[in-house]
Amino acid sequence: IVLEIAKKNKIKIEERDVLVSEIKTADEIFITATNKFICPLVRIDKNKIGDGKVGLISVKLLNLYKDYIAEVCK
Repeated sequence: IVLEIAKKNKIKIEERDVLVSEIKTADEIFITATNKFICPLVRIDKNKIGDGKVGLISVKLLNLYKDYIAEVCK
């Protein structure tokens, strides 16, 4: 559902394995699961992600996902 929402809203998505070395240079990272919605990560182990704050794309996707859930659960 998150991938569909992203594509529908023209948010670039790339689904692939991530190299550990890429974590240090990522602007944003989030995980998603049915029970977590979209969970932005700001640190992995000792590695700060981006500027250490929740990113704009993660916030946008989370809000779009919440809107989707609200619509489906009417």
